[in-house]
Amino acid sequence: MNWTALAAVGQVAGAAAVFVTLLYLARQVALSNLQADLDAYRQTMGSLDAWQRSIYESEELTDLVVRGRRSYESLGETERIRFANLHHSLLNIAQLEYDYLQQLPSRDRFRQLSEKRLGSVVRGYMNHPGVLKFWEGAHWAYGPGLCRLVSENTGDA
Repeated sequence: MNWTALAAVGQVAGAAAVFVTLLYLARQVALSNLQADLDAYRQTMGSLDAWQRSIYESEELTDLVVRGRRSYESLGETERIRFANLHHSLLNIAQLEYDYLQQLPSRDRFRQLSEKRLGSVVRGYMNHPGVLKFWEGAHWAYGPGLCRLVSENTGDA
């Protein structure tokens, strides 16, 4: 074997090593992106859990939510403010999650599953007469995408 043949073998081996390295790096980037998605999901779930805990740990807040869901107008002025702030907190969590999901490719499986889950959360919390009445006066504070999501999941289209 002469030096030219050895150089050619070396170039092929080098190209193969570069290709394997690029495959490895692509896999690492994909895993890193997946981890970022999961971290964002955990953070959203933690925020929702804290929001729920604030309600069920307080009999007064639980009563306020039950009454406000039935009829926002029947709440006193101070109660409406507390009810509104409580639901603004929930909607802020939903807005952050929605905005994060919009950064992912539309065909991304994680995005599709998360959008369905977010729709279910919105449907569960928002689909009450009193909450919808609150939403009539609050929707202006949120982006058009979240407004559309609420509308699609509450029959408020």
